[in-house]
Amino acid sequence: MATWRIGTTKIHKVLEVELPVLLTAALRTNDTALLKRYPWPAPGFSGVDGTFVLSVHGLVVDTGTRRILVDTCVGNARASVPFLRMLDTAWPEDLAALGYPPESIDTVVCTHLHFDHIGWNTRLVEGKWVPTFPRARHLVTRVEWDHWAHEADADLRDTMQPLIDEGLVDLVGTDHRVCDGVRLEAAPGHTPGQVAVVVESGGDRAVITGDLVHHPVQFIEPDVASLADTDAAQAAATRRAFVERYADTGTLVIGTHFPAPTAGLLRRGGDGAVRFVADGLFGPTRPGGPEPSSSTWTRPASSTTSSDSTGPASARRPDRTRRPECRGRGMRALGMPRRQGCRAPLPSAAWTVIADVGTSASSAGRCSPCAWPAPHCPRLSTASTRKNSGSPNCR
Repeated sequence: MATWRIGTTKIHKVLEVELPVLLTAALRTNDTALLKRYPWPAPGFSGVDGTFVLSVHGLVVDTGTRRILVDTCVGNARASVPFLRMLDTAWPEDLAALGYPPESIDTVVCTHLHFDHIGWNTRLVEGKWVPTFPRARHLVTRVEWDHWAHEADADLRDTMQPLIDEGLVDLVGTDHRVCDGVRLEAAPGHTPGQVAVVVESGGDRAVITGDLVHHPVQFIEPDVASLADTDAAQAAATRRAFVERYADTGTLVIGTHFPAPTAGLLRRGGDGAVRFVADGLFGPTRPGGPEPSSSTWTRPASSTTSSDSTGPASARRPDRTRRPECRGRGMRALGMPRRQGCRAPLPSAAWTVIADVGTSASSAGRCSPCAWPAPHCPRLSTASTRKNSGSPNCR
């Protein structure tokens, strides 16, 4: 569990699931060598096989007087979502173990209304979807709401209508000020009313990206769109403006879909090319540009990060230790069993990457830990086949 301190404000990452995805399954490009052109910090953002890890997580912004949750992930028991269907995770319990039970959250910011950002707005209780955060105001930009309001989307009916029925939704501007030190910033393109969230305290600043990027390569190659961008040209313009606004300012950039280390700085080299300097590691450089050295960046003293793997949730479920290189929890959350007592990194070669994890397994490849041929390997299949796997190495 990662925590960053921005002045007196704390930002906590609460992971729901991580999964490996193909470049072409997430970004609108046929350039399969794109990720290989940059020396990515391993094992975080990219694999040597042209895949990358997509993280789904929420971020708690604790100002000391306000408890603001930015995005609520996919949620459990979602049958209608495009993928990651019917998850069964302990995400609310993890949130509570961190000291933020759902009833203590006073504000939920929906950066946009895609399913993987609003899922835990509600939870299923006795066959009925009810608000997960009953005391929170749920902020959605009016532009975003107007775009999606007439969509016949079962997920929106499940995740938003119960909140509307309870009077828990506020439609706001894209420049809305949430409270002292926390404000929204327009980031259109992925969706028309998407926002980033800017956190400022004590002279320090962080910005939570929303889905203006899914991978740091998009800071360097802003014309590489995400497949889900509603307006690719506008999304590229948003990325360029974001880089111009925050490069070389010491602003901590926290990626809404970035796996550990999740955050970093945007820096320009002597050649003027932007680099994403990952939190504690050094990120990509443009081909031909000078390599950054460890002496070129010092993290601002007040913008600290820590990793907590010894807290209540980890003590209660030691098999879900949050090591950045361990994909065990993500596989388990997807209904894909992991090796007994897994503590070591699981390289991407250990499984075949699945674009639509919720519906089917790959028809080729072999799971290296248990040697089951796909699609029969329980690691690669859905939860329904796991119970009858019989493999001694996977669970």
